[in-house]
Amino acid sequence: MTELATESETSCESWTTVCEVTLAQVIMFNRRRVGEVSKMMISDYENATVGDIHSDIMQHLSELEKRLCNLLTRVQVVGKRGTHVPVLLTDNFNKALQVIVSKRAANGVPDFNQFVFARSGSDKHLRGSDVLRKYAVECDVKYPDTT
Repeated sequence: MTELATESETSCESWTTVCEVTLAQVIMFNRRRVGEVSKMMISDYENATVGDIHSDIMQHLSELEKRLCNLLTRVQVVGKRGTHVPVLLTDNFNKALQVIVSKRAANGVPDFNQFVFARSGSDKHLRGSDVLRKYAVECDVKYPDTT
């Protein structure tokens, strides 16, 4: 990924791979529905917060959970039935997402596509289930169809 961040001319294939791997990692880390993470908008990512938890929620968290809230970035995305659900991002995820967003135009993503995990030359996003299945097959998982 560091090569992708420093290259002025990135290959679309490398950028797509970074998008796919980051999407798969964020889905697995958060154990969220694939659509919730896949449909993350740039505006959602730009409005992410760190440690901004309401005090009434904080009093019910353990010390470890409180420390994690102050370390991890929280993005509110639209979940099932229009509710908002949090997606937590580590520093590594944040770095990858910054590269993904900054290299969009160079990789053929139109300006009107507002998805973080956008498809090149399209107004659509990468499908999380397809990405998880692809890497499950590549890793020779025993039952890749269950992803």
